[in-house]
Amino acid sequence: MKERIYYNDSFKQEFKADIIDYFKEDDKYHIQLNKTAFYPEGGGQPADHGWIGESNISHVYEEDGKIFHIGDKLPAKKSGLSCKINWERRFDLMQQHSGQHLLSAVAEDLYQAETVGFHLGESNLTIDTDIKLSQEKIEEIETKCNQLIYENRDISVEYPGGLEDDTRVIKIAGLDKNLCGGTHLKNTGEIGVISIIDSENYKAGSRLHFISGQRAVKDYRFKNKLTAFLRDRLSVNDQNIKTEIMRLLEDLNNKANTIDKLKGELLRFKEDELIGSAEVIGDYRLIVDSFTDLSFTELRDLASQLVSDNDIIIIFGQQESDTTRMILARSDNIAALNLNPVIQEVMPLLNGNGGGQPDFVQGGGSNPEKLSEAISKAREIIVKSIN
Repeated sequence: MKERIYYNDSFKQEFKADIIDYFKEDDKYHIQLNKTAFYPEGGGQPADHGWIGESNISHVYEEDGKIFHIGDKLPAKKSGLSCKINWERRFDLMQQHSGQHLLSAVAEDLYQAETVGFHLGESNLTIDTDIKLSQEKIEEIETKCNQLIYENRDISVEYPGGLEDDTRVIKIAGLDKNLCGGTHLKNTGEIGVISIIDSENYKAGSRLHFISGQRAVKDYRFKNKLTAFLRDRLSVNDQNIKTEIMRLLEDLNNKANTIDKLKGELLRFKEDELIGSAEVIGDYRLIVDSFTDLSFTELRDLASQLVSDNDIIIIFGQQESDTTRMILARSDNIAALNLNPVIQEVMPLLNGNGGGQPDFVQGGGSNPEKLSEAISKAREIIVKSIN
């Protein structure tokens, strides 16, 4: 690549260039220009998007020192092409990248926390520090970053060797010098704002999730709307939202515990009712029923509890929306009865399948109209087996 325009002018939005090579792969054209302002993915920064002539550029990458622009079509002409960067995207990425440099520099300046890793994605932005940072320190870092944004410090590019091909250094005046090949803003003021939206312990240090510029503004707007929504629904002021939510969660938890207790009592009543209405076949009690008011988990618990007594065989059906399920279970002392072949034989009626242990099987299907028939067939097979 003879000229990387973005190296010295990150604000170049339009330029003219010639196509010097291309190839086609997977219905996309990989186009090489004699010069480019498109930034290729690398150094943790996503690639630019934009247009080369009438070709929409969706990705840019570098390979063996050559920069390729992936377009949806090949431009009709090959020289003097009008090329244009998707500026909204480029400026956003520069806000994030310059924001990362500032955030890393301030973390090191205030607390000697060096950045040992970072990620600048389309939405997820993080830096990893070599030491753990408390919430108080993180807030101080964020405050200092925004103070330096207000001071509008210059951001400049330097080539210590004097040539563009030499080492490239990004400098924030009075604060930071960092090797970097990415695109950056002209001053810290253009970052707009830095917001550290989350943090977590990561390896020996901390991982800070952050956003800059318009991403931060959009995030603030969303959270302000959410705060207003919660404030209005809870009928409290902003400062009491957290307290009220914690109170409501505790109340819901208490009610959930009460409901679970009542459900347990209800299942015990149901258990007694089913045992009382069981069909006696020789030495065994056969309990057959179908349910729409119990969840499948509750039904499993009920079946397990019933067969904890001796001489009991269960055939349960359950319908929930368009899903139909069956449970077959038996007491441990009825070892001769293997329920697996039974469930395998009846489940095709429900357009489903099932299986499990010899003493406890279950299955599911999508034909609720046949549930009664499947239950009757299971009963018929079991009765023949135990007689």
